[in-house]
Amino acid sequence: MNNEFNPWSELPLKSPYVLTGDAEIVNQYNINAAKEYQIQIDALPEPYFGNKDASVVLLGLNPGFDDKDPEVHADLEFQALLRNNYLHKSADYPFYFLHPEFHSPGRDWWKKNLNH
Repeated sequence: MNNEFNPWSELPLKSPYVLTGDAEIVNQYNINAAKEYQIQIDALPEPYFGNKDASVVLLGLNPGFDDKDPEVHADLEFQALLRNNYLHKSADYPFYFLHPEFHSPGRDWWKKNLNH
């Protein structure tokens, strides 16, 4: 990776998981938004995943929030997967939802939709 600044390197280590530069606008949005549309700041964001140099890029819609997400996001191993992904570090499973030992609502969704 080049020397370009990556803001995800500054994501707080504990909740609320909001970048400093985004905090004011996220808080203002959440004050005015209905509960089901608020930005979830108690779970780590998942802005992208995978290898930034991949030859194929899949654009998807926001998969939403599952009530089980905070529990998954509290797991230190999952946090390490996400934070490595933010920084584009090498990983055995850049598409971490396919990691065989990682279980989450996101993995369930991908497994169902990718099938075999």
